[in-house]
Amino acid sequence: MQAAAINTLLTPEMLAELKRLQIRSRRALDSELIGNYRTAFRGSGLVFSDLRLYAPGDDVKHIHWKASARTSQIYVKSFQEDRQLRLMLMLDISASLQHGAPRNKQARGRELAALLAMLALRSQDLVGLCLFADDVVHYLPPAQSRAQLQRVLLALLDQRPARKATNLACSIKSLRALLKRRSVIFILSDFLDFNPSDSIQQELRLLGLKHDVVAASLEDRLDSELPRAGLIEFEDLESGDRIIIDSSDKAVRRHYELAHQRRLSEWSATCKQCGIDLVRFVDRSLKPLAELMSRRRARVR
Repeated sequence: MQAAAINTLLTPEMLAELKRLQIRSRRALDSELIGNYRTAFRGSGLVFSDLRLYAPGDDVKHIHWKASARTSQIYVKSFQEDRQLRLMLMLDISASLQHGAPRNKQARGRELAALLAMLALRSQDLVGLCLFADDVVHYLPPAQSRAQLQRVLLALLDQRPARKATNLACSIKSLRALLKRRSVIFILSDFLDFNPSDSIQQELRLLGLKHDVVAASLEDRLDSELPRAGLIEFEDLESGDRIIIDSSDKAVRRHYELAHQRRLSEWSATCKQCGIDLVRFVDRSLKPLAELMSRRRARVR
């Protein structure tokens, strides 16, 4: 997509935000992050290609011991990618992600999705986007081009706050019907609608059987810790329900904290049972993403 076309689609405010989003994502990219991404998410896609002579720096685990034993030289196995990676970014745009400070969870999710899309482009992978709330709202099938990156970024910016509840099970079912080929899927959400129901577990398990799934939990410290401000009226951003509670009451604060811990524990157990990775983003740090890649690299080895 050409710059002139973008200018006609965006307001000056959106154009400025697009530039900020691109700049922030580029700053987060470095050679180490790109290398870790390729190893963590493409390592399982390697197939044996040929034997070649050992060279300094080669990993000893790739030495072909039988071939080396038959000769006076050391041979190592070489590999090649058996396919391009298809990365699908599944981003929650329901109303609950408008919550958070100093930047809400929706803005942080948008930045993380943009970073992952740029990682895919730098690694010559295909990238797609699925925006969802109570169902799939917008879908871009995976493709590989700079124009596709622009389409993804434009779709991320064009999110309109909607007073819609999240329906993760329904959204996953719709995505499964749309996404035919095996992909790496990042589900970016606060997962506040999660309850240990059979429907969610069934859809996650079916998704994980065909695809490599990562649940990226977008969290805010206010999700687990109430501010000490006396009587406060809270509004559910998705249902519109209101309630007044005493945020300074120790029992209330403890109950709020325990409820959050219980939900996290149940969600973590569900992810483990369904064979999908869970990574928690509590602030704007990319450290959880680096730790996820390290864990996956260790599994590849």
